[in-house]
Amino acid sequence: IPAAQAEIKIGIAGDLSGSTVTAGDQQEVGALKAIDHLNNKGGLLGEEIVAISADDACESQQAEAVARQMVSEGVVFVVGHVCSDASLAVSKIYERAGIIMISPASTNPRVTDEGGPNVFRVIGRDDQQGTIAGDYLADNHSKENIAIMHDNTAYSLDLAKFTKRQLNKRGVTEIMFDSYKPDQNDYRSTVDKLFNNKIHILYVGGMEDDIGIILRQAKKALPHLRLISADGLVSPDFLRYSGKAGEGTYFTFGPDMRLKPEARRIAAAIREEEAFEPDGYTLYSYGAVQAWAQAVHQAGSFKPDAVINSLKSGTFDTVIGKIGFDEKGDVTGITTFVWYVYGKESYSLAK
Repeated sequence: IPAAQAEIKIGIAGDLSGSTVTAGDQQEVGALKAIDHLNNKGGLLGEEIVAISADDACESQQAEAVARQMVSEGVVFVVGHVCSDASLAVSKIYERAGIIMISPASTNPRVTDEGGPNVFRVIGRDDQQGTIAGDYLADNHSKENIAIMHDNTAYSLDLAKFTKRQLNKRGVTEIMFDSYKPDQNDYRSTVDKLFNNKIHILYVGGMEDDIGIILRQAKKALPHLRLISADGLVSPDFLRYSGKAGEGTYFTFGPDMRLKPEARRIAAAIREEEAFEPDGYTLYSYGAVQAWAQAVHQAGSFKPDAVINSLKSGTFDTVIGKIGFDEKGDVTGITTFVWYVYGKESYSLAK
């Protein structure tokens, strides 16, 4: 009788029930598929990989509970978290336990600026995203009334601040910088402010449900209002909330990894085997698992210090390209953000 293969546990932690459930689903599908493909090739260092998924609801307290669960389960690596607030809440818990985390989605700069040596991400940073947005607003809408809004989360508030900073640096001042409360069905007070300030261009760094509802309600009072946004909109669900009002919306997100030659085979496998379109964060999550697995292989060990050294010194051939990580844990080797535009049914690269 052959000896039973040993197991190594990795966690998948993200939003599987909250406002960014689409991103959480994408993360889970991508990570699980990468784990399947590793196990089909014999696992990693002779050990089978077992995945443990947990829902943090995009909420910091629940994320801390998830992190403690991951520690007690004995995971060595976590794909996640999705929301920046969640990642900020858990990084020290993982650091103390010697658990490496690679986020496919948390863009707040503090995630890696303040995180320990165990913290990595395969997506860009909001200081980059805000600079791109501020430049776009200055280049295209400097003569119009601009509003910048946020929902007070770490992701949304800091992104709004970075966008404002770059816009102001370019010599343009917004008419309005304000917040809204997320998860509402009626944003009449927000719409009234936009109307009273005769806003033409609205920049919001928030989530697709809130922004979609705000836009739908605001367009009734301001039919020519134009929305510019960020990676929180990388879900066709946005159009479910915004309706026709969402068409023509511009937003930033990382490159569409489905278009990369190295991703074609994996994207096709996810469509065929999971009946799931690998958009948004799906391939970023797959790539996060690949980078970690290759770092383990290079280190010849699951020990955190050895794997961290490999992650920071090596390069990794993944579905999102040949990537590495800088000293902070930020990804290198890929373009950080590009522009997309919403059509009638979904988004595509902006011309």
